[in-house]
Amino acid sequence: DQSEDICPFGPLTQRLISALVEENIMTPLDDLTLIDTGSKGDNTGSEANASPRNGNRPFTVPHTRALEARIREELLYQGLLDTDDQFGEDTDDEVLAELKKRQAELKALGAYNRSQKQKLYRLAKEEMKKQELRQKSRSIDNDVVEAYRRIQAARQKKRSPTKKERETALRALREREAVLKLLDS
Repeated sequence: DQSEDICPFGPLTQRLISALVEENIMTPLDDLTLIDTGSKGDNTGSEANASPRNGNRPFTVPHTRALEARIREELLYQGLLDTDDQFGEDTDDEVLAELKKRQAELKALGAYNRSQKQKLYRLAKEEMKKQELRQKSRSIDNDVVEAYRRIQAARQKKRSPTKKERETALRALREREAVLKLLDS
């Protein structure tokens, strides 16, 4: 069965032959081998693969590469085949050419996606830093408000704020200004 599946012709010759030869689907393959072998009742596997002209030798075609090259040359001469096709590595296989085209598109899309992912990752890290600064700013704002309340409570009691209360308030204000500058930049 494997020797029947192997075709000695190149892809261009196979396409040309398949375009020119019409298969008779209605006639079973067993009936054809009975007719070819002279209706002998005993068909063996070697007789099914043998040609009646060659005796019992399997069907082979000499110089298939030369035939392929000659067919390609004639099709180029007739203008039925583009000259670009002859220089491709395996342009006869349309599916492979399409797959390579799609693979190139996917590689470009993958590179674009990778750059976008890196950009989003960088932006997310920056946003996380900003959120940490905002949270720190809220806690410092609470410290400033607390220091202000202490100073106001001291003034209501008609006493001056202590040195420690003033330093705490000034430190909280400086920290707040520094965090706000970082947030703006």
